[in-house]
Amino acid sequence: MSHFGSNLFLTTFTILLLSALLSTDHSKIVSLLSITYTNKDSYSNHDDKQVIPIVGAVGPESLAFDPHSGGPYTGVSDGQIIKWLENERRWIDFAVTSTHRNHISVIVSGDRTGRLMKYNPQSKETTVLQNLTFPNGVSLSKDGDFILVADTTNCRILKLWLEPSSKSGMVEALIELPFDITKVYSYFARWGGNGLAVRLSGNGDVLEALEDESRNGWKAVSEVEERDGNLWIGSIRTPFVGVQRNSR
Repeated sequence: MSHFGSNLFLTTFTILLLSALLSTDHSKIVSLLSITYTNKDSYSNHDDKQVIPIVGAVGPESLAFDPHSGGPYTGVSDGQIIKWLENERRWIDFAVTSTHRNHISVIVSGDRTGRLMKYNPQSKETTVLQNLTFPNGVSLSKDGDFILVADTTNCRILKLWLEPSSKSGMVEALIELPFDITKVYSYFARWGGNGLAVRLSGNGDVLEALEDESRNGWKAVSEVEERDGNLWIGSIRTPFVGVQRNSR
């Protein structure tokens, strides 16, 4: 989970699919979502690109830092959760989860067994949001009153209200994209989409955009985590984590 202040920097596979289908024309993306960009070039000076390899696995699709700025932590294709040690410049094993990672079959079959779980270590209770389709990417608001999750197969980002909000327990669609994701994969062999990240407000307005036009391995972006002004980039397909360091 990541805190994002009043705004949200969320890049999901849903947004990636949108950019792949519409090539690189920002105006078309804005028109499709019926929202407006502001300050879309503010991250254009992230010139210091870095690749952090992951040996023996692919798919560091989501990234998270702990409260002490440790990490990031990320889950990879062999079911492990690994942690990056910045001072030692290496990954270490942190935990082991499920190896059920065939995301393509999950999308094509319309699988609805995805879940988002909240665990309370004091009461040892787990709260579960069920019937999600390829949930991929989670972000918690600064005030803790709602959480966002990408419901990828349905091409939407869901907003789950939390306590103490008066809407606690309610689920709303923050963004819905008007196409069928199960028909998209046939286009990937022919379309050369670029990696695209957008910053959203809590209401779903696009505030900023960052696009990689170099096509140097940044196409399959699934999440961007902003930390200390730097952008940490995850992917379900690559054997590395990308970092764009802020040169300002």
